[in-house]
Amino acid sequence: SFFGRQILHEDIFTCIATCDTNNGRRFAKTPTVCKNCHSSCFTCNGEANNDCLSCSDETFLHQGKCQTTCPDTTFQSQNSVCCKIDNCNICSQDSQTCEKCKESFYLNPDGTCKSSCPD
Repeated sequence: SFFGRQILHEDIFTCIATCDTNNGRRFAKTPTVCKNCHSSCFTCNGEANNDCLSCSDETFLHQGKCQTTCPDTTFQSQNSVCCKIDNCNICSQDSQTCEKCKESFYLNPDGTCKSSCPD
């Protein structure tokens, strides 16, 4: 057609041009079906409350869920992820590895932060 292929947004029963997931709140269920993220998520890969990839302001990502606080065994990293890696500033979304360490610590190949490089 003249306007190109349309995508069904299932939650609002409307055809849309793109499932713009970069602006949050939506995910592509299939190449032709768009759905809303759970209300607690900013970006997601599914509609459940544990399918979050990032969170809105004032909440923190922990095991796919957006929470108002991080569990005791973790801390809030700069990118709003509940992180469990010592001396880490920016944690991966799954909180298993560090992406940026605190000042005077070095990112090791295993994703941990150390005060020196491994031998």
